[in-house]
Parts: sequence; structure tokens; C-alpha cells
Amino acid sequence: MTVSIEEQIDAKNFYDSAVLFCKKAESLSNAVCLNPSDLILLIMQIYTIAMHLPNTEPSTWQADEIPTSPDISFGNRDCYWEIYDPFVLEEPVCGSLSDDLRSIFVDLSKGIILYEQGHIADALWEWRFDFRNHWSFHAVDAIRVLNSIAMEEGDNERI
Repeated sequence: MTVSIEEQIDAKNFYDSAVLFCKKAESLSNAVCLNPSDLILLIMQIYTIAMHLPNTEPSTWQADEIPTSPDISFGNRDCYWEIYDPFVLEEPVCGSLSDDLRSIFVDLSKGIILYEQGHIADALWEWRFDFRNHWSFHAVDAIRVLNSIAMEEGDNERI
């Protein structure tokens, strides 16, 4: 499938940000503390770029590997309350910051694998589809929770 120069540039920019996010997520599994504001900025960066990903047509190609998510835990800062539909009055449910970050990681990793195998159009399609249908919701929830931690504890708080 032919990919335009502009789409190649979009793919490279998103790939670089996605790889950076995934590396940060993997470092969290190794008990490396991270300032919540740093993680907010990184999520906002990939979210912003994802909003402008081009709409490409996928081929029948699928990644050979299935990404596994890192083991991330935030202890007593992991669970939070949320509602799924902001336009419907409903009982809040428990969300998980670590689940949000793992979901983003897996969705980004699928496109990273395709990109690294040279399937640029498929990577773009995967990233855009997963963003619009799945990980954008996790990103917004994670930003909200991380913002609460940063504002409550200050930017010096490490998670």
C-alpha cells in the first residue's frame, strides 16, 4: 500500500512519541518512580499527535507478535472512581491507573510492531483505530488521575 510523504512524516512522529511512552511505561514496571506531571505531558503529547493521524486503509497484514503489557502498579493510588458516559446519570465504577497505562501501552505497541516491520499504512490505521475506539478514553482518565495526584501532592510527588 502506498503511503504519501506526509503520512510517512505523521507515522514517524507518532512512532517516536509512542516508543517514548512505551519505554516510560516499561520503566514503571521496574519500580522507577516518575513525576506525575512528566507522565501527563507524555500522554498529552501522544494524544495530541493521535488526533491528527491520517485515515489510511489497512491491508490484510497483521503483526506477528502480540504485545504484552508491563507489570505496572501504583499501590494505593491505582484505583479511582469514574463514570463511563458523562451524559448519563449512573453509579460510579472503579477505574485503574495501571490498567489505563497498560491499555495505552498495548494499543501503541501493536502499531509500533507494524511500523518496525515496514507496514506504515497498517501502523497508521492501527494507531488511529485504537485511539478513536479504545485508548483515548484511558488516556483522558489517566491524565485526570495523574493531575489529581500532582495537584494534591505537588509536582515533587513520585509515583
